Amino acid sequence: MVMNNDGAGAVIAGKTAERVNGPDRTVPASAYGDDLSIQVLRIGRDWMFSIVGGEPHIGAVSTASKNEGEWKVETASVPGHKEHVLTGPMALQAAQCLKTTVTVVAGIHYDNLTAADIDIVVDKVWKQFLLELNTLL
Repeated sequence: MVMNNDGAGAVIAGKTAERVNGPDRTVPASAYGDDLSIQVLRIGRDWMFSIVGGEPHIGAVSTASKNEGEWKVETASVPGHKEHVLTGPMALQAAQCLKTTVTVVAGIHYDNLTAADIDIVVDKVWKQFLLELNTLL
């Protein structure tokens, strides 16, 4: 997720484009995030979550694991992308709940979001993620 301060609004994943889908049709803010998809994969005793929405891609990857009695998170983020603000905390929460190593991969992109639109998408991602996590407990 990238905030763009050049007057073009905000976008997730660093791209900007017209928000209007025709001369008089703006995408309703509530529609952003309605196409979110979370896939969960069991890998031995560990888990991987893949989270995409809008234009799918890989923006960030975080892995949480226990090392010397402490939970730690390692994150790799594609330059210009902000999905790490989701993947890091999500990987940590899932690892602590599931008591095993968890990797979260995310790529979410919607053109020309406002700060309020980003809040809506982040809220939807967290709600869906927690629902998926709760099914594993």
